[in-house]
Amino acid sequence: MSNPGQLAMSDEAGRVPPQQAVFSDLLSLSYPASKRTTEFYPQNGSVFSFSGKNVIEIPIACAPSQWIDLSNSYLRLRINNNNENADQAFSYVSPHDLIARWQVLGTNSELLEDVQSYNRVARMLCAHQLGEDGLVYNSHLGRMNPSANWAANSDPAATMIDEGTNTTIAFQPISGIINSGKYLPIGMSRNRSLTLRIELDTVANAFYAENAAAQLATLDDIVFVCDVINMSDTFNMRFRDMLDSLGSINIHYTTYKQYQDSIASGTNGTVLIPDSSRSLKSVFTIFNDSAINGANQDCLMLHNPALTQFQYTINSQSYPQAPVSNISAKSLDQCFATLHTALGQLGSITSRVASDRTSYYAATASQSRTFAIGICCEAHNRSSNLLESGENLSQSTAPIRLDLQFNSNVTNESVYTFTLSDRLLSFDAAGNLSSTG
Repeated sequence: MSNPGQLAMSDEAGRVPPQQAVFSDLLSLSYPASKRTTEFYPQNGSVFSFSGKNVIEIPIACAPSQWIDLSNSYLRLRINNNNENADQAFSYVSPHDLIARWQVLGTNSELLEDVQSYNRVARMLCAHQLGEDGLVYNSHLGRMNPSANWAANSDPAATMIDEGTNTTIAFQPISGIINSGKYLPIGMSRNRSLTLRIELDTVANAFYAENAAAQLATLDDIVFVCDVINMSDTFNMRFRDMLDSLGSINIHYTTYKQYQDSIASGTNGTVLIPDSSRSLKSVFTIFNDSAINGANQDCLMLHNPALTQFQYTINSQSYPQAPVSNISAKSLDQCFATLHTALGQLGSITSRVASDRTSYYAATASQSRTFAIGICCEAHNRSSNLLESGENLSQSTAPIRLDLQFNSNVTNESVYTFTLSDRLLSFDAAGNLSSTG
């Protein structure tokens, strides 16, 4: 909606926002608005732990005339190390490590977004989409220095949260709803709120601990901060008129869905992924060594299980056309290229990882830190105006198939596949927030 001609047409038509509106663009049409930063607190308690009360629910409620802008939002919390004994400090690589599952709920608690194994997909994105400086930046938001705990089996004591101390961190969650780039008319929704639900992971996954014993870690002083917009009565009246005329508006966003499998010791395996997205954009797969669960270990570490060949099959089509094979010797660059094509990064100067070639491909878990595979399956150009540009799996009777081959050193592996798909956040005249896709 940034084209001047389109703005003029909108103005001639009564300044009614279009059905798929980037509402911030419409503020140039002389509608007065004011913004203020607002804090939202959990409704189900004030102290949360990683082994007991581990689900945080934060309602985002507004007055009837208000909208919310999530583009500059962040989550702030305090991490408490309640251990009293020595040698029970802990740390983490990324502030996202604390979160096992991220959910956004709409009207009647309908799931608008549900990212399981959130910290694992966040680890992959921080390493591959943001690059090394992006990982450092995000980790510094979490008050940690990743260089101290990025190398395997190193002691990150210099960045530890010591016994009886705490630290406050602030970071923006990785979320399609939050990063949609749209103002949301929450004040006009039927319950005038949406809800963030955050499930914490186990201590073993969330923290890099000096001692393997159970850690007494809690979170408190939890706040979600975002901007609340007061629109003019004229704008809100026009918006309601548009809803009455159209019935609903659709706001586009993308989100991840997770599918977990395992590969036993052997030389090959097949993973079936029962995704039914209406618009599948990309597929990503990472591996975790099931044996990494002890002291001074990064349990979320991305791991290369000596993979030698892979190929995805979607709607009877092969991605890539021929299997990526002989990875260790000749096809490492193709493996890297298909992943960064899926991330939309290959043609960008920011197409880099938080490590080097040796780290991307390494035969042992203690050496590999950033290994991931992925493919792009968008059916239309990313820059087009289509809201849904991916492969349609809604009518497919066959799951996505991932064929893997390993060398003889493969051990028991946990396989996590994440599908990235288009979704539409629908807001109707009755004030219901729902999601399709």
